[in-house]
Amino acid sequence: WTEDQAQPQTCVVCHDPHAIGTTSGNDNNATVRITGNTPLLTAAHFGSLEIVEALLDASADIEATDRVGRTSLMFAVQQDNLAVVQALVDAGADVEALDTIGNSALCWAAGFGKADAVKLLLDLGAGVDVAGLMTGFTPAIWAAGYGEAESLQALVDAGADLNAEDTVQGATPLIHAVRTGRVDNIAVLVAAGADIDHVFV
Repeated sequence: WTEDQAQPQTCVVCHDPHAIGTTSGNDNNATVRITGNTPLLTAAHFGSLEIVEALLDASADIEATDRVGRTSLMFAVQQDNLAVVQALVDAGADVEALDTIGNSALCWAAGFGKADAVKLLLDLGAGVDVAGLMTGFTPAIWAAGYGEAESLQALVDAGADLNAEDTVQGATPLIHAVRTGRVDNIAVLVAAGADIDHVFV
């Protein structure tokens, strides 16, 4: 990227457009980095249904991705914005699309603890056990280790594999929940019959 190509770009730290290498608007004084976002990705991220619909009506690329492969649908589920999620799906967004490390929109929703988005994606047919290409993290692993109990319970009710192993250490959802101290998630997994004696590397 040259300066002419790159400026202004949306900062992934403070989300404001400004010059690369300058200080972001956040308190941590991180320098500006390029996201590669399109207007539709930005609208989905900030949750503006009216703008999303206007861009879709203008034939914006619904499967455009940022520099790490995140789609507009992935941004929308991170915000738990069901209206935007539904609008994107109605317009043809792929609920099974994967980012560059193999995470689906359901993984993003589960990992961010967005229970309503998790439930909606499951209702829309999202794969409950799609595993990340680099880590093997399934939605249940993300929810157990980094999300919250309501999301995890929705995945359990949808038939998620509670003993799925990641490809890093062979750790299961229960092990991830134990590692991060999520007591409510541990209770959900134990009640659902997760293997409490699983051995991992």
